[in-house]
Amino acid sequence: DLYVKASLVHDQFEAIIETGFDRNTETVAVITGTKGTVTIPNFHRAASFTLTTENETKEFDLPYDHDDFYSEIEAMHTSYNRKEIENPIMTLENSLRCAGLIDLIKEKIN
Repeated sequence: DLYVKASLVHDQFEAIIETGFDRNTETVAVITGTKGTVTIPNFHRAASFTLTTENETKEFDLPYDHDDFYSEIEAMHTSYNRKEIENPIMTLENSLRCAGLIDLIKEKIN
């Protein structure tokens, strides 16, 4: 698909994602809750976020030690060297839950 706008609705929240390959849009995630908003610029390679509440706006910088894939590669090497078939940071169960969520999103937008 070139463009998708999807809503995930739950009794306690609603999440909206909009993405497209056919247009230039800002790469930002905005999460709005009852107590404020979290804004994450460049969310697919996030290194900072802004928390905005009724009383204040606070910026958080979380720079990478190396680059954004270093931790994943390091975790894989650690598991390989320990002969682990899965890493405790992202277990098979977690991966299956993510795949299930992607399937659910596909179902809803088709």
